[in-house]
This record gives sequence, structure tokens and C-alpha cells, in this order.
Amino acid sequence: MAETTLPKLLVSREEARQKIQAQIEKGEQLHNQQIDSYDDLNEAQLESNNWSRYNTDLLIRLFDKPVLAKYISINYGPVDYDEVSLKCHR
Repeated sequence: MAETTLPKLLVSREEARQKIQAQIEKGEQLHNQQIDSYDDLNEAQLESNNWSRYNTDLLIRLFDKPVLAKYISINYGPVDYDEVSLKCHR
């Protein structure tokens, strides 16, 4: 059985914590926003999609290995691990 090594941060723990915490707070704001119209719903969906894409990019920038697999599969369905790996090495 191959030994699994954990991904390493490419930034300080504090910087990673701050960036992830900021995204958590934005996600909570998105989750709690009032939707009163179809236009509000469309705007909320766009903001949510942008937030999620930013999270993916953030994880790519914060870690040296593809740690995105679980996040992407939860949000977008099955994961193409080769594609994730390519993004991580750009």
C-alpha cells in the first residue's frame, strides 16, 4: 500500500486561515440573503457560482497537491483527477 502524504500549504497557515475564513463568511452571507424575486434568485445563483469557482481557485493556490477532489465532487459532480492535477501544476 502506497503511503499517502498530506498536501503542504504554499502560504503561511495564518494567510490560509484568513482566506478560507473570508470565504466561509461570504458563503454564509450568500446563504442568508433574502430572495424576493426571480431577479434576486438569478443574481444569487451567479454570486454563488462565482463564490464556488473562487473557492476552487483558492484551494489550487493554497496547496501543493490536488486537494480539490472532495470540494469539486460535492459542488460539481464526478471528478476528473487528471484535470485537477493539471490545474494544480499551472
